[in-house]
Amino acid sequence: MSLLVPATAIAEAQAAMRMPRAAWAHIYRIRGLSTLDLHEGNADQVGDLAAPRLQHYPMQKLLTGPLMVGHVLREAIETNAAISTQIPELYGGHSVPVVLIEHPL
Repeated sequence: MSLLVPATAIAEAQAAMRMPRAAWAHIYRIRGLSTLDLHEGNADQVGDLAAPRLQHYPMQKLLTGPLMVGHVLREAIETNAAISTQIPELYGGHSVPVVLIEHPL
């Protein structure tokens, strides 16, 4: 199984949780984990996907910043992957499969 994690999701998680580097080092060793970068080839698309969330701010819970949501959406679309989340409404309005995580990981 692959676990694809957009870099912006990691950055926003760190900003909110301030985890020790050793905790991230442990996470980065998870088998099948791949970090998806934000770069010139996808940043404008991420911004486009994030824009509607700024129009309705504040409506989402902690760790659901518009750039993270946009990056997650863009990578799910690009890799033809499902999004696993405890807040599925973040990704409404897009033709991307969303899997509800009912219990914390």
